[in-house]
Amino acid sequence: MNPVSSTGHKSVDIGVSANPELVDKFCYSGDIVCLDEDANADVKVRIQNGWNKFRQLVSLLTNMHISLILL
Repeated sequence: MNPVSSTGHKSVDIGVSANPELVDKFCYSGDIVCLDEDANADVKVRIQNGWNKFRQLVSLLTNMHISLILL
């Protein structure tokens, strides 16, 4: 693979006649990867994922009839 610089963006020659889409950010393995290296987007997504998981488990976590020993 040969990195090629064009208009400030780096691209990689993958050796086929593919035309990959250039995007500003994308999600990879749960992380937000940004062109401008903005960490705020990644932090916001992690916080949102944490709250979503909490909302899924809130009935279990707040149930007074379940023993903490079982958890």
